[in-house]
Amino acid sequence: ACTGGYIDGCTNVGSLYAQGRGGSQDYFVARTFYQKACDGGDMVGCVNLGKLYDNGNGGSQDYSQGRTLFQKACESGNIEGCSNLGELYYYGHGVKQDYSQARTLFQRSCDGGDMTACFGLGSIYALSQGVSEDFFQARTFDQKACDGGVMGACFMLGLYYENGFGGRKDYTMALTLFQKACDGGEPDGCTHLQSLH
Repeated sequence: ACTGGYIDGCTNVGSLYAQGRGGSQDYFVARTFYQKACDGGDMVGCVNLGKLYDNGNGGSQDYSQGRTLFQKACESGNIEGCSNLGELYYYGHGVKQDYSQARTLFQRSCDGGDMTACFGLGSIYALSQGVSEDFFQARTFDQKACDGGVMGACFMLGLYYENGFGGRKDYTMALTLFQKACDGGEPDGCTHLQSLH
């Protein structure tokens, strides 16, 4: 399909190489297919290629190149591209750290259904990064992320209920959330659960 000009096929082949499905894992070859897909207008290919540059998979780590690819995807309406671009601004990778820009991008992505971005927003409000500390907002965004399957958000939400941040204390709810986080593979949830028993 890729050879025949079906761009989505190039993205799919790239994913197979990146994940090592059907053969050995090869990030370098994955980059090649993702690049072809991105050049052809498939924004998922651009995002996947950006992630490989960010992580240094298949070649040198290059946050600047990752930013260019995420920016392209985001401007084309790809929510994951916006979320990944927000992370670069949040951590200051390849760009000047800018919590305000990160918040804008996370908000756009969260509104579009990217639960990782909702978790990012929760952190911004809890840690007062570019905004006033607001645990009520942090609870709201972490609840959305937790409901969407982000186990780190479930753990943080458990801490808020345990300590009464942003609302009432509720140890039963906290335990339930720590258990959910633990069962979902979040080690902090397991550790905290043991410390409370």
